Amino acid sequence: MLASKGYETLVKSDEAGVDVFVKEEMSLLVFLQSHPEYDSDSLAREFRRDFRRYLAGERETPPAPPTNYFDADVLAEFEDLIERARRERHLELAACFPPAATNKTDNGSWRSNSIRLYRNWLEIIVKRKAVLQPSSVVGARAG
Repeated sequence: MLASKGYETLVKSDEAGVDVFVKEEMSLLVFLQSHPEYDSDSLAREFRRDFRRYLAGERETPPAPPTNYFDADVLAEFEDLIERARRERHLELAACFPPAATNKTDNGSWRSNSIRLYRNWLEIIVKRKAVLQPSSVVGARAG
């Protein structure tokens, strides 16, 4: 469907579907379904926020932990905590959120790909801008 509207899919998976797609118009439009700008603990912080919202009664159901993000031990802790929250739903349970879930120290397996995505995107912008502006104007602005 995207292709029929003039979009080109750059990243797609069977599990998540289309993630990155572009369209050429007056400029290059880049669409991201994911969050390549996230830090390694961003998903954990969002999950904790949504879990607190569930405990506070701001949402009907507890959130599902992010897929392929936590290790098996942390996931087991979450399963227990979510079951407990279903039985005794109160905000104090937020203190039981597994500390290991928010102490992620890796840079995320996506970090290098995210940097490459933004670097390539900026290089495209610089090249297009150079074509649109005479080099003397670009040099005058840089100096």
